[in-house]
Amino acid sequence: MSALGIDSKANIDAEKIYFTSETAETDSVWLYQGSNYKNGINLMPFALDVNALTFEHGARICFFVAQSAEANTFEYVFLDDQSAKKIERQPVSAETAASSEWLMENKNRIVLNFNTAIELMQTIQKDFLGNVNADFDIDFDK
Repeated sequence: MSALGIDSKANIDAEKIYFTSETAETDSVWLYQGSNYKNGINLMPFALDVNALTFEHGARICFFVAQSAEANTFEYVFLDDQSAKKIERQPVSAETAASSEWLMENKNRIVLNFNTAIELMQTIQKDFLGNVNADFDIDFDK
């Protein structure tokens, strides 16, 4: 678990690091105060740690900024350099995703991680918006 704003390599702000003896293995980004992450708020999929999803070391946090019209592509902006990352849902059947042979390859598990983030965002949108299907007629001539 990495705390934002702390450069652990350079030992800058190291006094801000909190330690817990319990293991916290997660792909999520948690907002918490003190050392009790169990009382935190899960920010995923609004904030993603791309390095956790791609099995890289360290934290590289990006925040949701936009969704494509077809709802299968999401755009995130990285906290550190403001660069953009587009995440697009990859077609994977449930049968393929459950195959242990398919899951043996890192690239496939990475696809599954990003697809899971997109599915979570779509679920949240449905929960907030319900089944709203609004067509807006805007008359700009008035």
